[in-house]
Amino acid sequence: MNQPRGIDVKAPRKVVIKWIIDRRHAFNEVGAESFRNIIAAINKAAVNKLPHSGNTILADILRYFKEAKPLIAELLSTARSRIHLSFDLYTSPNCKALLAITAHWTSAEYKAEATLLAIRELKEEHTGENIAQWIHIVVKEYGVMDKLGYFVMDNAGNRLGKRALGQYEFFACSIHIMLLSLRSMHDVRYMYRSFVNPSARLPSLNTTSFSLQA
Repeated sequence: MNQPRGIDVKAPRKVVIKWIIDRRHAFNEVGAESFRNIIAAINKAAVNKLPHSGNTILADILRYFKEAKPLIAELLSTARSRIHLSFDLYTSPNCKALLAITAHWTSAEYKAEATLLAIRELKEEHTGENIAQWIHIVVKEYGVMDKLGYFVMDNAGNRLGKRALGQYEFFACSIHIMLLSLRSMHDVRYMYRSFVNPSARLPSLNTTSFSLQA
């Protein structure tokens, strides 16, 4: 029987980090005995290459992101279009206010592209001015201040005003409103089926296809 090849130290760690981010697991999952037993069942040698601490996972994520940043900046610098931004403020499961900033552009190959630029914690008051300050910092980090296009945001009362970021155009997201309405309809349908008429056959409501078509 063929002997297993040597394990690259970096490969298992990157795979695990991608899994944690993709499935939104806690960083300390890597130390769970049940998780490590799964890896050991596949390859015992690989277990010893995995970190034991959630702090190590955090450090790895920050390092990989730092390595990817120049690559993203290079892609943005070769964009055929202006760089359009969408952003939203939301609360994480551990009750932190996070601002996600996403860039949208047309690549040098004339393909529509989008990528996450940053997720920053807002410890200050959630005013439009404070949000705009973080957006300004992130945009400067990627060197695209002179290539900015449109900004798209949700319809919250604390959204940015034109004073916040100067001459750029802002759009409140009507698609955001429609998706919230559809989700509310879905909740009502679920409550009706669960509590009023469990045997009711209701037509399907596909919010995913709506989102993609929109």
